[in-house]
Amino acid sequence: MCRAVHGGAGGYGGTNSVHVAATTGGVIDLSSFQENEGIRYPTAASSGILRLGSLVMTSGMATSADGLDSRLEMGDFVLQTGATLSVTDGAALAITGDLQNELTDGNQCGFDTGIVRVDGARGHWYEIAGVDLGVDGATSGSFGLMQLVPGSDAGPATVQLTDIHDNDGAGQGGLEALHHYGSAGLDGVEIYNGSTLVIGSVQVYALINGNMVELHDLFGPGETVISFDSGLNSGFIAIPKPVTLSLLAAGALAAILMSWQPVRHDGSRWPVRLALGNETR
Repeated sequence: MCRAVHGGAGGYGGTNSVHVAATTGGVIDLSSFQENEGIRYPTAASSGILRLGSLVMTSGMATSADGLDSRLEMGDFVLQTGATLSVTDGAALAITGDLQNELTDGNQCGFDTGIVRVDGARGHWYEIAGVDLGVDGATSGSFGLMQLVPGSDAGPATVQLTDIHDNDGAGQGGLEALHHYGSAGLDGVEIYNGSTLVIGSVQVYALINGNMVELHDLFGPGETVISFDSGLNSGFIAIPKPVTLSLLAAGALAAILMSWQPVRHDGSRWPVRLALGNETR
């Protein structure tokens, strides 16, 4: 089923907005949209698939996916302050670009029982946002997720964790962390064949074979790349050298900003209007 509710109908608000919902196996493809100033409530549920292209979620926008086989699919994905995202009950957020997160309230980003899939041959940036609570310090919340999945059957992907924004309010003097909570029989990380998760110096906690571990503890002395075999797939976890990591961080924002801008036929780039705001960047 695919449906759209416009305006202030029902529980959708009293504002000039549109609620788009892909449900009960329905598919809505909005991936070719270049601008959006009205869709505030994109939803996928009951095995529905909603394709949104690259998306910047601005304040007041609420996006959700709920239930097994439900998916939100997009290219680059940006969460700005005041937006709300919920991926629950085995649903997936599937991105083929970068994920940037400016939120400072973990209650506005619910991934505890959701899966994040990152796919595509290009390199991908994934912004961490959680407070570092240690190996046994969190079982939910803190911008954590059930499972992170770099790559797919279509091919490998490389995911670089970044800490560009001060999400935890503690300043940028200390790094934030990423918690992968897993579930019964489901590890917190599944890295497809040939794919690489680049963790750098970020604290990354994941449920592996029923035990919560910090991924750096899997490395031996002097190792910077290790194999990660789940029994289903065999990928890699990497710690780049400090010089490489600093160069990556320096170029991150410029690369991400460029990736937001679609290209005109003459090769120049269109200005991108953020999803719901009136500001053009």
